[in-house]
Amino acid sequence: MDAESSNAWNGLGWARFHQGKHDEAIEAFERCLEIEPNQAGAENGLGQLYLSRGDFECAEKYLLNAAPTAAAWFGLARLYLLQENFTEALVWITKIESQQGLTPVMKQMKDAAEKKELPADLRAMLAPTASGPR
Repeated sequence: MDAESSNAWNGLGWARFHQGKHDEAIEAFERCLEIEPNQAGAENGLGQLYLSRGDFECAEKYLLNAAPTAAAWFGLARLYLLQENFTEALVWITKIESQQGLTPVMKQMKDAAEKKELPADLRAMLAPTASGPR
């Protein structure tokens, strides 16, 4: 109803994201950012989409802009582990741990970052998929 509502565009982006309509989600998130630059939800959405497509450079840019959100922290931890940048991954994992604790997967990620070694099974779990976000 309000074509200039950044929140509406962000919501549409997330709806499309979860429907698997990734190109349409990108369009909605980009429209949101035209209206409200640096809107954390849209920045996170774009970061998660690009990360899942394996475009780490683009993903990092958007996720860093969305860094006030814990969801972006997980995306950054995932991205840096996949790049074997264990020091940076640990920074974001520690932020998550201090704010909300760690899930079993996050505990595996922390262990990998501390050991500076990404086991093949964890890499496979975190790796981008051809179909986009999981």
